[in-house]
Amino acid sequence: AGKLRMLSQRVVAAGCNFQAGIVPEASGAILTAAAAEFQLILNALANGNADLGIIGAEERPKTLYGLNKLSELWNPANEIAMLIASNAGSADVVADLANQSVLVLDMAKTMVPVIAGQYANQAELLQADALAIDIAGRQRMLSQRMSKNVCLVTSNQNTDVAKAELAATAEIFESSLYALRDGLVQAGINPPPNDMIAVGLVLVVSNWTELKPIVNAVL
Repeated sequence: AGKLRMLSQRVVAAGCNFQAGIVPEASGAILTAAAAEFQLILNALANGNADLGIIGAEERPKTLYGLNKLSELWNPANEIAMLIASNAGSADVVADLANQSVLVLDMAKTMVPVIAGQYANQAELLQADALAIDIAGRQRMLSQRMSKNVCLVTSNQNTDVAKAELAATAEIFESSLYALRDGLVQAGINPPPNDMIAVGLVLVVSNWTELKPIVNAVL
């Protein structure tokens, strides 16, 4: 469920890159793969998918209502994405996809705590752990949102909005990254619980150190 947040932004980033002619073979493949994965996960959450470890169809009315609403918002976004992938897009079409993705992302974010609360074992999952897991998952979405907005800015599409979103997203990503790496007790975030996670976060910090100057140059 959390991955849908990231995919909603990856579709726009890849669609913008493809339309702009930025490594079109790679960006086109990423676009179609991201859209297909979004649809696969959405179907699995509603109907079950043993290959994804989701056994049986969803039965709770509240969750089904949310998934149906998410599907209603995703369908037009998917149609626009496929239009771009078929080389029938334009700058205006990319802008439409970016606008539609905001609605998709908002609904996807709404569904994450609904589904997590429904299936997580509250007796075993500490609140601090749940917070860290959610922030880590959000980082994936924020990385794709930055990519999306870099492309929109450099393609002169929705420039003011994209710049503002890029700046805010970079700030949230960085503060969240250091909170995950070092812990932020006052916010209820514990330091990494083991060496594997700690080493992984050091690598992410290293990658971000290389990426941040590019983001700043775009801004």
